[in-house]
Amino acid sequence: MDLKKNKKGVYFTLDAFFSTMLLLIGIILITNYSIIQTSTEEIDLLSKDLLLTLGELRIEEMNHPWIAEQITNGNISNLNNSLLEQIGYFWALGKVEKATNLSMIIVENLVPERYAISIILDDDIIFLKNKTTEIKNLVTSRRMITGIEQGSPIEGLSASAHIRKIRNKKTSSYAYFGGFVGQGNITVFIDQMPADVNPEQITEILLELDAGQDFEFRVNGQTCRNLLSPSTQNMTPMVWDVTDCKDLTVPDRGVLYKNNFSILFPTLTNDSYLAGGYVKVSYLTNYTRENVTLNASTYYFPEIEGVINLYDAFYIRGNLSSMHMRVHYFSNHTNASNFSTYIALGNTVVFNDTTSTSEQTFEINDTYLSSILNYSFLSQKTVPIRMSAYEYVVKEVITGGNADVILITDYSGSMKKAVSGWGQGNAGGTCEDAYAEPDIRRTELAVCLDNDFTDIVLNYSGNRLWPVFIHDDAIKYYDDPENIAGIKVFINGFSQGKGKTCVACAINKGRELLRTYSNESRQKFIVVMTDGVPTHCADGSCYSNSSVFGVQQCEGMCDTSGACGSGDIVGQCTQCTTNNGATNNTLYSANRSREDLNATIYSIGFGPVDDCKLANSTLQTVAKIGNGTYDHSKNVSMLKIIYETIAYDILERSAQISQNVIVGNISTDATLFGDSKIMVNYTPETSEIYPNEISVMFQSNPFNSCTPTVNIPKGIRVSDARITSYSDEHWTDLVRVNNQTIFSLETFSDMYVFLGDPFTIEVPTSTLVNGDNNISIRTGDSPANATGCSNNNTLIYRGLVNFSASRSSVMQQAIGCYWFIEVEDGTIINQYVPSDYDGPFQCAYTNTGHAYKPNDAYDMAIFNLLKGIDYDGDGRIFFNLFSEDIEIIANVILGVPYMWGPSIIEIRVWQ
Repeated sequence: MDLKKNKKGVYFTLDAFFSTMLLLIGIILITNYSIIQTSTEEIDLLSKDLLLTLGELRIEEMNHPWIAEQITNGNISNLNNSLLEQIGYFWALGKVEKATNLSMIIVENLVPERYAISIILDDDIIFLKNKTTEIKNLVTSRRMITGIEQGSPIEGLSASAHIRKIRNKKTSSYAYFGGFVGQGNITVFIDQMPADVNPEQITEILLELDAGQDFEFRVNGQTCRNLLSPSTQNMTPMVWDVTDCKDLTVPDRGVLYKNNFSILFPTLTNDSYLAGGYVKVSYLTNYTRENVTLNASTYYFPEIEGVINLYDAFYIRGNLSSMHMRVHYFSNHTNASNFSTYIALGNTVVFNDTTSTSEQTFEINDTYLSSILNYSFLSQKTVPIRMSAYEYVVKEVITGGNADVILITDYSGSMKKAVSGWGQGNAGGTCEDAYAEPDIRRTELAVCLDNDFTDIVLNYSGNRLWPVFIHDDAIKYYDDPENIAGIKVFINGFSQGKGKTCVACAINKGRELLRTYSNESRQKFIVVMTDGVPTHCADGSCYSNSSVFGVQQCEGMCDTSGACGSGDIVGQCTQCTTNNGATNNTLYSANRSREDLNATIYSIGFGPVDDCKLANSTLQTVAKIGNGTYDHSKNVSMLKIIYETIAYDILERSAQISQNVIVGNISTDATLFGDSKIMVNYTPETSEIYPNEISVMFQSNPFNSCTPTVNIPKGIRVSDARITSYSDEHWTDLVRVNNQTIFSLETFSDMYVFLGDPFTIEVPTSTLVNGDNNISIRTGDSPANATGCSNNNTLIYRGLVNFSASRSSVMQQAIGCYWFIEVEDGTIINQYVPSDYDGPFQCAYTNTGHAYKPNDAYDMAIFNLLKGIDYDGDGRIFFNLFSEDIEIIANVILGVPYMWGPSIIEIRVWQ
């Protein structure tokens, strides 16, 4: 029994022992883990706290004799530096020992003895305290330090430069005349000149006008020129320098000057008008920019005394929100039975008076105008304005034409046949006989129709016609296109039809004549007549543009020397259909004429061309390519109608319409007063002029082309721009800039006679670029009748030039220099920068080169300023901004940190 008890006792003791051992082992493990975990957290906190302390504690907050000594002897200059920054400064300046000493002072006070520590900056050990070679529980904390780089300076200088004031900035103001202003004495004014401009500051006054007759020029009511004679060429202005009249510019004493400029005609005639032009006043001013209202503008009507006949336009520079019109005029409506004074904006009549007999003033408010006009459509557009006060049944006068016509006549062997069929045609005595004979020989009828066609087309002066004949395997033509008698002698001088048919050769000859003698201002037409199918390609190949007969492709339809009849047509047509090189050559030639010259091509099937499908389809395709018409007939009367229809269509397409009034039994004592105006408000499309920008007016040279390229220098921001367009008796109807249409008269109406005609077309600044800008200008009398353009158009724009330079990068010095600065006219400005500089250094900004100290804050600031106002990069600063007494100010800031780095500082702590 005792034994059993003892056994039980042993078992209990062993269980307790093992349990105790397990508990002790667990306690030991837990204790050991807790000690390690706590130690790692402490090291991590120590590393971070030390880095934070170094970054926040300032030198001025430290009370240590060594630090005080460094401050006294100048090794530490910025007491606001953090300890971390000062360690970095010492390191960057090569004073590593001082960086180590400063680190040791901090570590001694903050780091317990049981820990090892190192401070490392970009892999350089600044400080090390190590108790053992064994590293346990290493913790690293890092921070970036900017503005330091080993071996480089810590602080430098920075400068900026600006022009404190501008003296004698040269710029210009303009007064524009409309596309057509008449017919009588005309006055416009300039009110944009700054208040500091007086006659002494005016450097030039130019008068550029396309006038209808001699005139007197007045300034503020006083005679400047007694008689000036205009150019006699269409769309060509004359330019007069009237600077000697500057003393007549007497301003109103107010904020802005207002000067009136008047054109007086000796007598009122049909030619008492202006077809575009301007007065340009150039002057010197101390104002950096004009007062420009961004969200509103005013169009002033020109003052007209005589017959009110105005074609003009105005621009809405943004999204139109409201409009108000004031009309002040006198027009005696009792003097004519069908007499009206009206104003049209676009194609909408906004004002009409048929009854007044005394001076009138009308205020037309926005409520009414917004109800009849589409404000959204008018926004950001040049809007035509038309005003007249005369008997409005007189709407247009045909003054001539601008058609260049190639009249191609097939005079090959088949033309001996009758118009009505394939039998031999009858000979006629006169054209009257030919028109009455249904079986007249084709050549006989063709001669008569060509003569009549010539009479119709050349009835308009200015039109020209070249007859081109296919005869005896050759192309023959007459080269005096305005000599009606000579043309008719040529047409009547051929014997009977002979030879084969090369239609491509004839079209190529027509293209050659038009390329040589016509131009982009003239309408081009080719009339192709044949009685069958082409037989020959042009010389060289069936793609050739030669006018010489090449290889024969087929026999043709009765183009033989022997007898031929209707029974032969099917076989001959089949042969030419199979061997169709000549037909293809004809189509290629027509396409070249259309693509290269924009020529309109008409085609005529002369006789029974229906007997051959290829003949019909070839002529039809030629007309389709040339955007013309195709007609055919074997009836004499119908062929006469076809020729006449084409001739009159050419006249309609090429007629030149006059905008002036034939002065007869109408009132010539009407007056449109100069205080009449249109006021518009809009949300602007352009940004405002910034305080650091100078505004200057620029004007390009005359374009000398309808498709010029104009360069805008890279240093200029354009705030507003306009293209001038002289259109004479026509309308400026299409203007494109950089492949964007900025004005299309056709969008308002295709009846131009009811629309205004702009002389200046505003260019949205968003379409212009710094560099080359491609411009296209067209005038016309209808969408289908282009009349070219003037060679004297220009681009006028307000350019903004930055006259301050941003602060330079940090430099090592700011000494200064004596500058030699070249301006656009080649003169040299000398300038001390700073103004009290008296040292030996000389700097230059000239066309031949630049010289300056690249590590000098003054020099870099001035160089950057000059580079900014050298807008075209030619080494000369913008002349209009400077005179000999220009003032340049450069401001220097000391102690500017360099933007080196970042460098990485590490604090490592371990056991």
